[in-house]
Amino acid sequence: MAEPTTTSDRPALLFDADCGFCRQFIARWQVRTGDAVRYVESQRRADDDAPLSAEQRAALDELPAERFDASVVLVEPGGRVYFAAEAVFRALSHAPRRAAVGLALYRYLPGFAAVSEATYGFIARRRRFASMLTRLLWGRVAEPSRHVLVRALFVRALALVHIVALVSLAVQIDGLVGERGIAPAQQLMRWVSARPDLGFFDFPTLGWLFGASDGALTAMIAIGLVAALLCLVGVAQPLCLALMWLAYLSLCSLCRMFLAFQWDVLLLEATLLALFVAPWTLRPRLPKNEPPPRALGLWLVTWLLFRLIFASGVVKLSSGDASWANLTAMTYHYQTQPLPGPLSAFMHHLPLWLHKGEAVLMFCIELGLPLLLFAPRRLRALGALGIVGLMLLINVTGNYGFFGLLTCTLCLICFDDQMLPRRLVQLLGGHAAPPAPPRVDDLAEPPLWRRAARHASTTLAVALLVLSLIPLLGAFRARLSPQNPMQSIYRKLRALRSINGYGLFAVMTTKRPEITIEGSDDGGKSWRPYRFRYKPGDVTRRPPWLSLHMPRLDWQLWFAALRGRSAWVRSLLVRIQRGSPAVLDLFAQNPFPRAPPKAVRAVLWDYHFDPARAKTGNWWRRERLRVYARVGR
Repeated sequence: MAEPTTTSDRPALLFDADCGFCRQFIARWQVRTGDAVRYVESQRRADDDAPLSAEQRAALDELPAERFDASVVLVEPGGRVYFAAEAVFRALSHAPRRAAVGLALYRYLPGFAAVSEATYGFIARRRRFASMLTRLLWGRVAEPSRHVLVRALFVRALALVHIVALVSLAVQIDGLVGERGIAPAQQLMRWVSARPDLGFFDFPTLGWLFGASDGALTAMIAIGLVAALLCLVGVAQPLCLALMWLAYLSLCSLCRMFLAFQWDVLLLEATLLALFVAPWTLRPRLPKNEPPPRALGLWLVTWLLFRLIFASGVVKLSSGDASWANLTAMTYHYQTQPLPGPLSAFMHHLPLWLHKGEAVLMFCIELGLPLLLFAPRRLRALGALGIVGLMLLINVTGNYGFFGLLTCTLCLICFDDQMLPRRLVQLLGGHAAPPAPPRVDDLAEPPLWRRAARHASTTLAVALLVLSLIPLLGAFRARLSPQNPMQSIYRKLRALRSINGYGLFAVMTTKRPEITIEGSDDGGKSWRPYRFRYKPGDVTRRPPWLSLHMPRLDWQLWFAALRGRSAWVRSLLVRIQRGSPAVLDLFAQNPFPRAPPKAVRAVLWDYHFDPARAKTGNWWRRERLRVYARVGR
């Protein structure tokens, strides 16, 4: 035999090239270790061009041929040989910038080595089945999931959600909290500023700098919009995300109840977590040139999606609501939801057995699919697709603003670059082929400041993860002691609205009380209604489909009708009586265009979908309950 012409100063892992299962995982490990480990087909170990040193060849020559069929073999540069699970852990311990956790557990944790070897042997004897199962769970893509392009889509989609939310708010904020609005933010800011015991972390808003005039509110929206537009094109995305978060947080503080929906705080939490995903670059670059996102950031976003959906299922069970327990909740949902859509009446009149099937399907999605978000790639994608499907059903049968778009944006993280359509990959400037394994020589140690920033971000991410367990426990009706340090920290950070509890429709509303607004200029002898833009009023009007717009007044009036008495409704009536243009712009029609009425009242009704719509032409039928509030004479 001729003398070897190649040598190796690195360990070599020999594997059976005829085993499909072996080839699948060797491809995955090669991406992790790069060229720190040589991967050699055991059938070519005697070839002259095999990258083995003389010591390695000598050690391998002493092994029987059956040894290479039984397991992988790792041979160190000095000729030391390892087999099976130990060989795998030792090979992976050479991965650049990765702690050898697996090898440490194998060497020092009692029982770990025995369990690892037994598991390896069990799988090795069933390679064909293991190969089939691997393809089923991970697909034909052997290398680990890549999220460079998905990260780019996620951050840009989140910026788009901010644009939608801010544009929707901009057209109504003056009437809601403007200087002549329903609940003026300027008055609130003055009251907060006069309190010596309150500071930014008690009331976080840019209003401490700008005030809360109409111009200041417009400036906050403008800051958020400009930052979102820059983030959308890829300019200084971390800085833009921070500004988007601060601007929207400021508006949430000043708008109070009008920006207190679950998707408002969900947008804030998602934006904060996006800082752990976005590339820390100042100018836009093609995704193929960006460094890969950190796994911890991707995991945090996935965890947020899990908490959102899973908690929504848990609260329905833990609330003790009878309609969820007997699966009749969907017989009420389409009629009693805040803003029904054009299909809501049709869905409402479906048979009972179908509504019960919808409830069962909903529980399967909300309680089952979130568990798949942490499963192998194909199951993870299946779980995300099921959640996207649920969001589509919700949005075609009701109006929930940007909630569906935001949830689908979170679902993007559950996919990887290999799953993206080829044309989309090319459009984003990425590569369809997998990248070359990293070279150890090219992975220089990062500077000290970058390592410090990485450690600080890791510490913050872990803290957010731990604190997020507190609101999740709340979904199970569990509470920590008020003296618990974690509970104290969580309570102090609640004003930031970025570590939240979730759970939609924990108790199903079974009736639909509705508030209408009427005015009179003849001493109350005759009353004329103010027509709302979106909420039910005129019984002959078809429920609209709003897509992404979030009409805050219409939504809050739904809550006010359920609560029986809300002080802000009286403020609304006062503003209408005074003829505030900003408030009147929130309505579709002003029955008193020349001068404000002398008296304004809110009337409470009981609304139902009209089952005889084909004959009457009415979408609704209603019965008057009482006068909710009144101003003027």
